[in-house]
Amino acid sequence: MGCDGVNGTYYQLYSDDRGVCRVYEMSITESEWKLWRKGEPFAQRFTATFEDGGDIIRGRWELAEDQESFHTDFDLIYRRVK
Repeated sequence: MGCDGVNGTYYQLYSDDRGVCRVYEMSITESEWKLWRKGEPFAQRFTATFEDGGDIIRGRWELAEDQESFHTDFDLIYRRVK
């Protein structure tokens, strides 16, 4: 994750062992985290909310094969372990 300090734009770089590499734009506030990208083979977006003082992140990944009609790919929950 990184930031362009001049305009405050955030980015996330993704890669995995399949050889998939993607660049996501990102925004984050005290209550919400978003990631998104357009491009082949499909557009993607992620939206999450922070709960319980930030100990829980509840999110959803969506995709659109046609770049416009999004549907849920999967939901997820991150929980801080204390």
